[in-house]
Amino acid sequence: ANVRIIAATYQNLESRVASGLFREDLLHRLNVIRLRLPALRERTEDIPVLARHFMQHCAKALGVEPKRLSDEAIKVISEKPFPGNVRQLENLCHWLTVMSPAAEIGVSDLPADLDAHSGMTESVQAEEQGSTVITTQRSASGDWESGLGRLAVKMLQEGHKDVFEALTSRFEKAVLQAALEVTRGRRVEAAQRLGIGRNTITRKLHELGIDAWNVNSIKVRLPQVLRWLESQEKAQTPIDALCLQELKLTDDKYPHAEFEAAGYISLAAGQKTYNGVAILLRRAALASIAADSETAFLKAVRNIPGFEDEQQRTLAATVCFKGKQPMRLISAYFPNGQSPDSDKFQYKLAWLKALQTWLENELSSHPRLALLGDFNIAPEDRDVHEPAKWIGQNLVSPEERGAFAQLIDLGLHDSFRLFDQAPKAFSWWDYRMMGFRRNAGMRIDHVLLSEALKECCVASRIDKEPRTWEQPSDHAPVIADLRL
Repeated sequence: ANVRIIAATYQNLESRVASGLFREDLLHRLNVIRLRLPALRERTEDIPVLARHFMQHCAKALGVEPKRLSDEAIKVISEKPFPGNVRQLENLCHWLTVMSPAAEIGVSDLPADLDAHSGMTESVQAEEQGSTVITTQRSASGDWESGLGRLAVKMLQEGHKDVFEALTSRFEKAVLQAALEVTRGRRVEAAQRLGIGRNTITRKLHELGIDAWNVNSIKVRLPQVLRWLESQEKAQTPIDALCLQELKLTDDKYPHAEFEAAGYISLAAGQKTYNGVAILLRRAALASIAADSETAFLKAVRNIPGFEDEQQRTLAATVCFKGKQPMRLISAYFPNGQSPDSDKFQYKLAWLKALQTWLENELSSHPRLALLGDFNIAPEDRDVHEPAKWIGQNLVSPEERGAFAQLIDLGLHDSFRLFDQAPKAFSWWDYRMMGFRRNAGMRIDHVLLSEALKECCVASRIDKEPRTWEQPSDHAPVIADLRL
């Protein structure tokens, strides 16, 4: 087959040939097209739009709230004669995101040595080679320490507390983010190049792990849940919030003591024999003012308000983790529906409609919201091992998939589908006919995130390992990692 390869380089290939660093025969076989990219100083009308874009991009990369450049600051930046390309403007925006203490950046917040931070230094011409002039930039960015000192003085004069901790945290975040960018997100390599341990970088970049797991009887599956939580802790990927479904026991039988011994506090809504949901929080991850059973679960709501139902299927609470804004968690066990021609299916549709109405109100009050649980809905055919065999059955009916789509329309996002995933990735397998061994499963367990949390989600996965253990649940844990 014919293959065409297109590559780009800033190198002067003739110079490389003359230096013996590039093959002359290869140069003559290439179709070289020379493009002139205008310097940023020739595109001043683009600077306001680019600057605002880079401020958003840098904030997202660092996991912080975006800062806004005032019109006056934009004007000053636009008047600077940038000698190079947009990377110089991006570097400046990155510096402002890390170093500026204010949400709105004015002219006074711009670095006094603005030329150094944007790379606007004197160009030094090298020798001419043919018609090409090779230029280099003399770096003048070594004075960042003085900028840091000025920021410290300003924060101290304004009466900020914990200035050292605040600036140290911002410095660490900037350095760690730079290392991850250079290594394209490879943490082990980033740690090696920074000269720190793998556990250190994992701890400093700790991502909030939230999880849903239908355990199909917590009385039977308690050893497996405790084992899994311990294994995640040892792997330096602790689960900070775990939403359980199908507890199948009453509140008085719930194993609070066992989970507390493992470092978790719980809120449960149980029911004898069937249903039941719970929210577990890792005590070490909680803010100090909300680290016990009395204060950890704020504005708790059991079941869908206004929908009369004896079955315990939802549990909601607002939780506060260290250094994070409050988050609303909802653990939900959706009805199964049995079959489309049954009364249980009509109950499921009514329950889904009530859920949607309630969630619309919840999202307006709690923009940082996560809905986790066993949805008993496979949203698409790719979430089913053999779609043709499921036509006309529950879990995949048009009505159920339509209800799932309506949840997405509310502004929720399927965290699993935010990322490229392997095909045939499922969260449930029937116990019968070697369903797990044949991977004859379905993806019916989900973590849906509001828009605000979607922007913080860095990974989503299904952990199939517990399904291989003795006496497993027929469901596997589904996890979303948030970098808040």
